Amino acid sequence: MKIFHLVGNAFAAVLDAAAGGLVMVLMLTFTQQPVTVTAAIMGAVFALLPDFDVLWMLLRKGGVYGNHHGWITHRPTIMIPLATVTGWLLGDMHWA
Repeated sequence: MKIFHLVGNAFAAVLDAAAGGLVMVLMLTFTQQPVTVTAAIMGAVFALLPDFDVLWMLLRKGGVYGNHHGWITHRPTIMIPLATVTGWLLGDMHWA
């Protein structure tokens, strides 16, 4: 049964990344900015930012324990400003 849980989480992560890349491409198209592969990848990475706590748990504790959706990384009031500032620092104004 653990393999089904793992595969389900992997599908959810792929869907999150794909949605992030798609939203980035749509936003760049709408604002008439150049659409690049780098931009789509950055959109996917930003979409996965809230789930980096899973990586932290795997590296520090050796497994995912409990519901990681309760962590601070899943709070929009924290992650939206963090993603905006990070995008602005790494990219340009259109990233923010």
